[in-house]
Amino acid sequence: GHGGFTLGLCLLCCAAGALSQYVLRPNFGGCVLCAGLTLAAIDAGRVFLGLFTRLAPLPSLLRVAVPEVLWSLCFVCLLWPWFSWVRRRIVKKLRL
Repeated sequence: GHGGFTLGLCLLCCAAGALSQYVLRPNFGGCVLCAGLTLAAIDAGRVFLGLFTRLAPLPSLLRVAVPEVLWSLCFVCLLWPWFSWVRRRIVKKLRL
């Protein structure tokens, strides 16, 4: 099944959350860097799995993975204003 993939995503998201909380600044650059690293790790795992199972050669797998990461980062950029607004509201409420 896909239980291993789900567990891996959970652990990766926990690591990304810790990275964004304790290492990176909560600004646009930190958000894009954290998202980029997380997306790259997910696709690196998929490429490795594709190579391990001999699904396709490396160039074919990268032809799918690289544009997927880049397009996902475009959507991260589009979602940043909403994320920033929500974060400001939460921080304001927690400081009361």
